[in-house]
Order: sequence, then C-alpha cells, then structure tokens
Amino acid sequence: MTKPQASAFIHITPKHYGLLSIREIWSFRELFYYFAWRDIKIRYKQTFLGVAWALLQPLIQMFLFAFVVAAIRGGNSSEVNGMPYEIFLLCGLLLWNAFSAGLSNAAGSLNQNAAMLKKIYFPKLILPFSAVIVSFFDLLMSLLVFAGALIYFQVVPSWIILAMLPLSILITFLATTGLGMLLGALSVKYRDVRYIIPFGIQMLFWISPVVYSAEWLNHHWLGTVLLANPMTGAIQLLRDSIASSAVNWQLLGITLGICLGWFILGIVYFKRTEYYFADIA
Repeated sequence: MTKPQASAFIHITPKHYGLLSIREIWSFRELFYYFAWRDIKIRYKQTFLGVAWALLQPLIQMFLFAFVVAAIRGGNSSEVNGMPYEIFLLCGLLLWNAFSAGLSNAAGSLNQNAAMLKKIYFPKLILPFSAVIVSFFDLLMSLLVFAGALIYFQVVPSWIILAMLPLSILITFLATTGLGMLLGALSVKYRDVRYIIPFGIQMLFWISPVVYSAEWLNHHWLGTVLLANPMTGAIQLLRDSIASSAVNWQLLGITLGICLGWFILGIVYFKRTEYYFADIA
C-alpha cells in the first residue's frame, strides 16, 4: 500500500528586507524597464499621432480652459499673477496631468497584473513605481510645449526656475507615488476603491489651483484645504519661479512635509499588505 503523497508547498520570499528594498528592486531592474516600456507602447499602440498626443493634450486643455475662464470672468483673464493666463494654466496642467494619470495607473497596477502576482515572485513596488514613471514620460514630452509657449508669449522666467521646475516635478512624483501605493494596496483588498478613484481625482482637481489662483478664493477654510493639498505647493512654486525670483520657503517646507508623509504612509501600508496580494488579487 502506497503512502499518500503530502501536498507540496512552495514559499516564495524576498531576498532582502526593508522599507524600500532598494537592493532587491535594483536586482529586478530589467523587470522594471519591461513594465514601463510595455505600458508606454500599449498607450500609443495603433494611434495615428502616437506620442504627439502627449503634446496635444496640454495644448487643447490650455485653450479650452482659457476660453471658458475668460467667458466666466468677462474676458478678464489675459494676465494672472504677473503672467499670461495661458502660461499660468500650463504650469498647473503639466503637473496635474502627470499626477492624475500616474495616480490612476498606480492604483490599478496590482489588479491589472494579478495573474503575474500569483505565478512568480518579484518586488511588488515595481508595479506602482513603473506606472507612475509612464505618466511622467508624458510630462517630459509636455515640457516641449511649455518651452514653446514661453517663447510664443515672450515670457522670460526667473533663473530660479532651474531649481523650482525639477523640485516641482519631484514633489509631484512623491505625492503621486505615495498615494498610488496606498490606493493600489487598498484596491486589492477592497474592490470598491477602483470605483472611488475616478470620482476622487475629479474632486481633487477642483481643490487644486490648476485653472484658478488661490488668491481668487476668499474663504479661509478653503485656503487651508488648498495648503494641505500637495499639488498646491508644486504648482505654486513653479508659477512663482516664472513670475519672480522669490521663493516661498514656508510653502515649500509644508509641501515637502506633506508629500514625504504621504510617501512614507504609502510605502508602510504597501509593505505590510504585499504578502497577501497573491492570495486575494
């Protein structure tokens, strides 16, 4: 009589432990490149204009919002905060488009790759990180539109833009990645999150000074809400670097603190729940 064979269990565990697991992510860097390049190709596959859409989107949005706001304000939107309203708009749209696209992609990255999560082990952080990187590829393309608009409207930015533009992009990246990791981990366990995200992004758009200036708001509590929004600081710092050479250090400190807080919260929650992703994805 043969003995029944015991069930075989294979436990797949990471080689390196840590909050960010940088060594482990680096060892899987080829997979990181694969995910990012795959998503870029899928985005523009079978499109007539290809990557030109990354240039057209901010242009179309700029002209649309400029027309609507000019109509609402009785044509009084030619200049805002010492710059043409079109440049004012682009500063907000460039960063916001990267944030909203990256947040949406990162939040759905785990569910979209559920089959792979169940088959092989790799650092799960690669998925939301690569999803955010793809959205920031569009941001880099849109900077060409931004440079062209500055030349067309004869706007000479302050020298401080050399520091504030990369810093604004970094702040946007931290906010996007932190919230993306948090929402991505939550959406694996709570499927309702995927339906809330599009609505939440729309809500966040209107409490971010993308198409309007914070100075247009007279309510004190709305100003507090805007200040707590990490995108407010990123957009305002970029606009200030164009209008003048002064840096709002208080706003910069608050924004960096909020972004780092969201980033750390996203990583901590993600790392605490990632070992269950393959079981419930």
